Amino acid sequence: MPNRNSRLFRELTRGELAAAVRRHFGAVDFTARLMDGGLFNTTYLLSLSDGRRYVLRSGPVNRQLLLPFELRLFQSETAVYKLCHERGIPVPNVVELVLPDDRADSSIDCRGYMITEYIDSLPMTSELISPDEKSVLRRELGEITARFNSIEGARFGRVCDVLGASDAGGGSGFARWSDWLESEFAAACGAIRPYKVFSETELDCILNLPEKFRDLIDKVKAPRLVHADLWEGNVLVTPDKKHIAAIIDADRALFGDVGFELAGGWNDTPEFYSGWGEPPSGIDYETRRLIYLALYRLIDTYVYFAEYADPESGTQTRNKALDAIGRLG
Repeated sequence: MPNRNSRLFRELTRGELAAAVRRHFGAVDFTARLMDGGLFNTTYLLSLSDGRRYVLRSGPVNRQLLLPFELRLFQSETAVYKLCHERGIPVPNVVELVLPDDRADSSIDCRGYMITEYIDSLPMTSELISPDEKSVLRRELGEITARFNSIEGARFGRVCDVLGASDAGGGSGFARWSDWLESEFAAACGAIRPYKVFSETELDCILNLPEKFRDLIDKVKAPRLVHADLWEGNVLVTPDKKHIAAIIDADRALFGDVGFELAGGWNDTPEFYSGWGEPPSGIDYETRRLIYLALYRLIDTYVYFAEYADPESGTQTRNKALDAIGRLG
């Protein structure tokens, strides 16, 4: 169920939903059901009277709390889906995109929203999927992820920056992988600093990681597409539980080291790697993995403390970030 303690979650009114439906589908009757989740976006299943079904995801409220890259997640997600559609990778079809507009006179337009076609499916986390079925699905997910990770960008960085967005004036990104990491660590440290979760000494250690390990980090030369949030809740399975129906929530995607995809540990199983390929290994990769893990947990710590109002989970991720840093010496 939605986390109503989150400072970003807020249900839409019937009037706001009706206005969105009328704008994009005309005068048609509909029902709207709030879907599970809701930590960041607020999501509804729209069922139109003519039988069509869609998913509407409204952006967060309190946008002043967002990290810089979180301000343009809808644009990034749309760009990723376009890349995937061109290569036959299963992802949702976006039918409408309304970008956030602080000048708008309604909450839903201020927040922005995305409408995608509904995919009849189960999340891969479903208890209805047996262990044997999940083993087969994990292999297929590995194959799909390998195709996803094979897409190369011109530069390093968040997809929205590298490819450019309508409000960004063209692509940018970073020439070196270490420069992107340095930028991300700086943004996350700056955001978390007022909450006094880390000491200044700890923040200094975190900020120094890209510089300290720059030569090793910059052995990564090819910017590859990384989902960066590929846990099983973001994988949809066909109703017969035999195939992957879609990879979703690709809004945090970036062009970088494919090892960044694996560092989160979401799919660290033999079945996944039987489809993905031989995982990287060695001291260089292990060092980079700990750096990536520190960044993941640093961002998670900010999200839990500032955005989701969940200090208990935030403390856990803080400790994981410090553990990764400690293991780096």
